[in-house]
Amino acid sequence: MGDVTEVLPFPGSSEISAHFAYAVSVGHGGSSSAAIKEVAAHLGRLTQLRLDIRKIDTPLLGTGHGDLSDFVSASALRDGFSSSAYGSELRVCANGSKDRFASITNIFRGSAMVYCPHCSHDQRFSYAEPWHLIQCENCGREHQAESWLNEDLEPLGDPFADLEEALPPSPQRRVVASQEDDPIHLTPLQEGPPEHCVFLSHNRSDKPMAREIGRFLRHHGVEVWFDEWDIYGGDSVIDKLEAGIKMSDFFLLLVSPASMKSNWVRQEIRSALNRQIELGTMTIVPLMVRPVDELPPFLSDWKRIDFIERIRHPSPFDELLTAIFRPNRKPKLGRPPIFGLPT
Repeated sequence: MGDVTEVLPFPGSSEISAHFAYAVSVGHGGSSSAAIKEVAAHLGRLTQLRLDIRKIDTPLLGTGHGDLSDFVSASALRDGFSSSAYGSELRVCANGSKDRFASITNIFRGSAMVYCPHCSHDQRFSYAEPWHLIQCENCGREHQAESWLNEDLEPLGDPFADLEEALPPSPQRRVVASQEDDPIHLTPLQEGPPEHCVFLSHNRSDKPMAREIGRFLRHHGVEVWFDEWDIYGGDSVIDKLEAGIKMSDFFLLLVSPASMKSNWVRQEIRSALNRQIELGTMTIVPLMVRPVDELPPFLSDWKRIDFIERIRHPSPFDELLTAIFRPNRKPKLGRPPIFGLPT
């Protein structure tokens, strides 16, 4: 149990899926949390190895003939998929009532800090428990979830209202578990121009890697200037390079022995440095794609991303997205202690 077969092209409509594979989640003795977790971990590794695999649909494994509870299966899927690539999604399909869907959804959410509306006592509330009623550990009173306060001291309301309204009515509901701080999310389509544009500076010997990085970034909403895509026959190469650097706010330098000897790459670096010095609107990110004996002194000040060792966690692709979008990685700031409350 826990094995996943080779990924094959899906023989049906491309609107349904591009690939498919089989997972062994049930044996003669039923199923187990370890087997489900191993399946999910295998799927997570696929997203690290295959840039074309980002959204994976799976049933709630082991809950049929495997006799596992929803909690055991969903928890194992969540934990096993934790090593997946940034932006990947494991979409878990489950039939049943709204209450079952709400319970499964919040197994992926984990728990939250809530405050009793009667005595202000704070406690962790697990969303795997019935969501409509919470008993205070301090005063012992029970209150509906909508009357409790969240960490911002605002009414908790219906924890599932927004999620339910966003999902289309269907007897088969989907729970999305993804690699982000809040594992349950619905990602809207991007509207308007991309927030960021990157310039890919590279030597021709590194073009396959540059192409792979460019496709990955465009898939995640980042505009990319890449000579293979942006320079046509009859164009002035120098003018196009200058225009590409001017429109970009990130300069991605693919570092290799060949690029460090390239006159074209040197010219692009000079243009990027001038733009950084004059306008302060250019961030230079060295990407180590091949080992080099010695780095030029001007690269020593910038934090580098290692694309040589690609199978690791977090992956270099994750690090690159983090460098571009700059999410807040600090733990959430807690609420200051309250002193002298009346008893």
